[in-house]
Amino acid sequence: MKTYRFVTTKGSVTIPFDIRIREGWNTGTLVSVEKQKDGALLLRKESICDCGKNNRTHETSLFDVLESLKPAEQRAAFNFLTRKLLREAEVE
Repeated sequence: MKTYRFVTTKGSVTIPFDIRIREGWNTGTLVSVEKQKDGALLLRKESICDCGKNNRTHETSLFDVLESLKPAEQRAAFNFLTRKLLREAEVE
């Protein structure tokens, strides 16, 4: 799947919503960009070692994901879920 995005004047590129959800990326996710021999750019999720701090695994909740979305993306998620739930209610 190929997607096009413009680079902003500050050099930012928005990673599409569906990719962020599928990959579990939210606000604060660290990524690296690496140029390949063929000129392609490889975008990779990175992690920062917390050196065993609290010895627990951080799990991203649905609430965390929704809170990380821009208002327009939150509205789109709300509209999607509303339509889905209404369709399911009609079936019951």
